[in-house]
Amino acid sequence: MPVPFPSRALALGGLLTAATAAHGTDFNVSGEVMIGTCDWSMGDADRQVVLDPVGASVLPVARGSGYVSFELNLHNCTDAVRKAVFGFSGSPAPGAPTLLRNGGDATGVAVVLESDDGRIIAADGSDSERVVTVSGQRARLRLRAGYWRLGAPSAGVGSVAATAVVTLRYE
Repeated sequence: MPVPFPSRALALGGLLTAATAAHGTDFNVSGEVMIGTCDWSMGDADRQVVLDPVGASVLPVARGSGYVSFELNLHNCTDAVRKAVFGFSGSPAPGAPTLLRNGGDATGVAVVLESDDGRIIAADGSDSERVVTVSGQRARLRLRAGYWRLGAPSAGVGSVAATAVVTLRYE
């Protein structure tokens, strides 16, 4: 016996509904609306800071020496940016988590990073942000880096190398 037309349409609609539900998915969308940004000044992105060579025998125990001063500069800050927050991270030195681990072959030596107020910028994140006021669409953070002899009986000769990663947040 032939099936009336409305019944076929209903059966077909049921198949489509079931197929659609079997292939459903969810997704999340996220983003961030920022107040604005600044640009790194020429030479400040991927900066290389070279410490002057120093004799292993003259490194004082548990303090910095052989410092080199440098700056990180931002320019073209949008008008809404009032402060730039520089955040630093790196691999902590064994036994001295606020210092940067030496990736070179000199033993008993770490690298210290300080802001111009003399505070150590801690590699372990405990005191690793510095806030700078933006003025005239510019911001400047003055820093210095140096050698730090760890508590070892003496420092071994060799190369010293460390990396600090800088991230920016704007207020």
